[in-house]
Amino acid sequence: MIHRQTPARTVAEVIKNRVRSLKLCPGDRLPPMNRLAKLVGITDYQLRKALVYLKDNKGWIQIRGSGTYLPGGRRPIRPKKKLIAIVGPWPEAQLSTFDECQRMARARGYGVMVINATPDPKEERTYLENLVEQDITALCMEPTPIPPCNFEIIDRFLALHAKVALFTVPPNLEHNYSVFSLDYYRAGYLGIGHLMKKGVRKVFHITFLTGGIDDPWQEKAMGAGARQAADDFDIDLDIVRAKCVFNEERQVLEWQKVETEIPFKKGIGYLCDHHVAARLLKRQLEEAGISDTEIFTVHNARVSMPFPYAFLDEQERLRRMMSYALDGRIPPHRKIREQVSPVVIHPQEAAEQSEQPAMTETTSLQLAGR
Repeated sequence: MIHRQTPARTVAEVIKNRVRSLKLCPGDRLPPMNRLAKLVGITDYQLRKALVYLKDNKGWIQIRGSGTYLPGGRRPIRPKKKLIAIVGPWPEAQLSTFDECQRMARARGYGVMVINATPDPKEERTYLENLVEQDITALCMEPTPIPPCNFEIIDRFLALHAKVALFTVPPNLEHNYSVFSLDYYRAGYLGIGHLMKKGVRKVFHITFLTGGIDDPWQEKAMGAGARQAADDFDIDLDIVRAKCVFNEERQVLEWQKVETEIPFKKGIGYLCDHHVAARLLKRQLEEAGISDTEIFTVHNARVSMPFPYAFLDEQERLRRMMSYALDGRIPPHRKIREQVSPVVIHPQEAAEQSEQPAMTETTSLQLAGR
């Protein structure tokens, strides 16, 4: 037994010699403290003091709840908190959509942290840097498309063996992460197909700009689908870039001109990237006395609207994403790609949903060129 007054530095050398005899490799974990103390012939107190010395001076690694590791080798995996973080620019009214995520997680003994981050790269970075230190099980996130993007911090979660599931991602990075997206490409394609079935040969695609974000990734996908359908079926398609703003003086939504005025004409069709833009367009057409026009838009909830829309089920996407985050059989390095496909909802169907489940119908057009 080493004397109680022996300096920690001397005890540390004894521990190093004893550990060397165990033939451990760099990065290996030491035996539990009580067993190691008996092997070396020291008290628990002497062992703790010596390990602190080895950590501070020799690069030994101590992780609370996991143990002590020899320096070198692979970085030891920290024990994960049973916590899933969901980060994104969620409107207040949308927060209730995460209730099912909470129920799914609680059933498996996990907690869920929903973080409402504005689409500001600096604010997003702050949240991510705090989360990466918490050793969470999974990060589910809607990354901001405003540069500079924070994918280098998102990569740190993967390096720590946490799962990362993203709602959207730039096309050049889509193979780097597990992505659970809404199929806006198909929504754009179905929109043009629906308008064509109504006899429309001229379509204005209104790209709705929000919060200063120029061409969010999902809107680019919808535009690509619309252009493909227009080429396939010889539809005259023009793109109008516009921004919808709230006029506080008049207490109404208005268009803010970006490149060209939105044309209000009879006999043409409108494809809108956002349901708010579609509602405003509908109102303005009625005010102008124009009724024989067709409008098509998208929505991620099943609601009543006065025109057809592509329903992209946000709840289904969240269920799939949460199932992935909770499934311990899927390793973090395996990349999963899932898309929720749209179905076309007609006004009469949406009106009946309060009495019975709404019937949904997808257009019979096949996706050409995909």
